[in-house]
Amino acid sequence: MNAYGGEDRLWLGPEGGKYSLFFKPGVNMVFDEWHTPPAIDTEAWTKETQTDQSVSMSKKASLLNYTGATLEMRLERLIEILPKVNVEEALGITIKNGINQVGFKTVNTIVNIGKDEWNEKTGMPCLWSLDMFNPSEQCIIVIPYEENASGKIATTDYFGEIAKDRIKMKDGILYFKADGKSRGKLGLPLAGLKM
Repeated sequence: MNAYGGEDRLWLGPEGGKYSLFFKPGVNMVFDEWHTPPAIDTEAWTKETQTDQSVSMSKKASLLNYTGATLEMRLERLIEILPKVNVEEALGITIKNGINQVGFKTVNTIVNIGKDEWNEKTGMPCLWSLDMFNPSEQCIIVIPYEENASGKIATTDYFGEIAKDRIKMKDGILYFKADGKSRGKLGLPLAGLKM
């Protein structure tokens, strides 16, 4: 895997299990057999449009999952840098002078372009958006969410539960301290928010 950071990295799932995109059919699901699909690791994308503040890209991919099904897909991605005023509007706040911030949004789409439908027999891929920030005592990630949306707001137990005093969800905003000091079950860094 070539995890070369950036504030937002596109990822595909599932990583493991019956429909995994990271293991060839029939191999043991152990780390030595785990391989990131080149479509989201090393292959180039096609630039569709570009402005001073945004870029849209696409790519076609053909991925074999653990069931042996070949999933033909088109991935689309729009990345847009948000000016301070748009960040303030999205969060319903005023950002004080002297506070450093970066605001961006991404729109990610996956489309089945194959002749076979994705179902319980073939599996169905999903998109993840992975955020990678430089840790520091002052780094707090602020993520707006819809308060009335169905489902989980955030998964806080992926490689170990994030301590409750390090992450907070309030009034449609998730606050997450990215100081790199929390450790999960596998010794992997987690982050959180001292409240």
